[in-house]
Amino acid sequence: MPGWEEVTASFVEARTAFARAEDSSNLAAQADQTKIADLRREVAEAKELLRKASQELATAREGQEKTEARLEKCEEKLSAKREALQELQEEKDGLETKLDKKKKESRELKEEIEELTERLEKGKLDKKKSNSTAKEEKKSRSKSRSDDEGTEKKVKKASPSGSRSVSRTAKSPEHELPKKKKDRSQSAARARSRSDSSKADKDKDKKRSKSRSRSGSRDKRKKGEKKEALDGQRDDRDRDRDRSRDRGGRSRDRRGRSDSRRRSRSRSRSHDGRGGGKGGGGKGGEGQLCIPFVQGRCRRGDQCRDRHPDNDLGSIYDTLQRKLCRYGLDCKRRDCVFKHPDERDRRRDGSRGRDD
Repeated sequence: MPGWEEVTASFVEARTAFARAEDSSNLAAQADQTKIADLRREVAEAKELLRKASQELATAREGQEKTEARLEKCEEKLSAKREALQELQEEKDGLETKLDKKKKESRELKEEIEELTERLEKGKLDKKKSNSTAKEEKKSRSKSRSDDEGTEKKVKKASPSGSRSVSRTAKSPEHELPKKKKDRSQSAARARSRSDSSKADKDKDKKRSKSRSRSGSRDKRKKGEKKEALDGQRDDRDRDRDRSRDRGGRSRDRRGRSDSRRRSRSRSRSHDGRGGGKGGGGKGGEGQLCIPFVQGRCRRGDQCRDRHPDNDLGSIYDTLQRKLCRYGLDCKRRDCVFKHPDERDRRRDGSRGRDD
């Protein structure tokens, strides 16, 4: 049997072993706790980084949205600038055509002025010639008269019988020759005066006819210029309407009520046929356009004050069909003449409404 000392020694060894095990377990627990704390700290740092990354992503998205909005605005401005440039180019082309017409008219006027100056010079030369011929005829007449008087005096002095000799000399062929010359010269002068008067009448008639033709051409030119001015005014108004339509499309939610009121007013005006419709105008009501008359639906008919000639109705109707409506997608009129971006959908809706 073992002794008491051995038992106590074994107990001491066991206690030391237990103490060592406790120390090792405590050390392991402390190491695990430090590891857990480190892991928790790393998780918190990761969450913070994730939060910062999400914030940066949100700011990046906001910046992207802002840049996209700016890009859209820049594109709208660019499209507006392109449209304005195109309008200016069209105006330039119209002005160039007008300038060419004016140049042609000025050339024609210069040619007419040159012709008139040449005719005036010719008339002056003819007058000078006629005056010189008349002076020569007068001189010849005066010379013939003086010669006749001298011969008569000589005959009176030479003849003793007086009046008989004078009558004989008057009846003689030598005395009849100057009389014939006088008659011939007088008849020639009368014929020349008649020819001059007939020429003057012809020149007057020609001048009158030319003045009439010029006045007619001027009236035609004035009518053409008025028509061009009316077309230019209509184009300007249509452009202004397109611009206002584009601006109104950006703020449709804000100005929906005002647009509906304007639409009702414009419809009432177009039905009355007084306001000139969409595209008429002019100072003092001149050159207004009645769209119902162009469509053949005007209530006043031929008594409409804003009617146009029958020859221009087809071209006016075609131009109206080519132009865009100022209300665009918001236009609800089925009988609207102007062009719409959703023309097919409008036709479908109109056919459905008619079927209903």
